[in-house]
Amino acid sequence: MTLLFVLGIQNQIQKCQFLIVIIILKEVLGIINILSTSLQSKTATLGKARNVVNGVIQSFICLRSDDEFSKLWSTVVELKKTESSRKGKYSLFNYYLIILFR
Repeated sequence: MTLLFVLGIQNQIQKCQFLIVIIILKEVLGIINILSTSLQSKTATLGKARNVVNGVIQSFICLRSDDEFSKLWSTVVELKKTESSRKGKYSLFNYYLIILFR
């Protein structure tokens, strides 16, 4: 049972969809982290909070544009090419860590 579970996860990680989700999550969580940090600040005020929230909303609106999708797709294509050239040098897990922390 455990081996089948591991093989299922490995199969999902190797799909291009997983790569796209990782890239999107990195972008979204980065924006949310700015909001979270700002709202937890000891010097936070309602005015500052409103500005940060509006900024986050605008960031998400911008991420939904065709230009941003093109950038996302270019990143996916670039990373897939990089992955193909690095075969055997990194495990898939290490490869996704490189994506997350670059």
